[in-house]
Amino acid sequence: MRAVDPAEVALAARAQQAIIEIGSAQFDRAAAYTNVIVVAGYVGAFSIWAFVAPHLSKHATAAIAILLGASLLAFIGYEVYKMVSVARQFAPQAALLRQSLPAKKFLAELERLQLEEKKFSLTTLYTVWTVVLVICVGFAVAGIGLLFYNMAAILLEGPIWPG
Repeated sequence: MRAVDPAEVALAARAQQAIIEIGSAQFDRAAAYTNVIVVAGYVGAFSIWAFVAPHLSKHATAAIAILLGASLLAFIGYEVYKMVSVARQFAPQAALLRQSLPAKKFLAELERLQLEEKKFSLTTLYTVWTVVLVICVGFAVAGIGLLFYNMAAILLEGPIWPG
């Protein structure tokens, strides 16, 4: 059996930390960009719906409301989950700030806590975000699709669906 080289272990740990740092920063940017796009999509969808709503049947209105509402509920639910998760991640850092520790020990503990936070973002938050994104986009596309179908039906004097 080969002996473990401490320098190799240290190098692997630094590489893992770099991957976590980069991945966490990429996830944060991607999530912020996605939020802007999603919010803009909701504004557009609800604006179009407000314009077309007087011409829709109550069933079409209800179907669009359920689809867009489910999408919005998933989005808001995730944002609340993220807010609570981030607050829970910051609690140990706040507790650390209240302690009187030597500088070296304080910085080492702070670095450990920040690395834990980034690992959580890169693993748990990313996984939940991916699932919620699929749900949000799926329901929103279905609702907007139904809205556009009905706009075309109004324009072409076809049947509103659902009638």
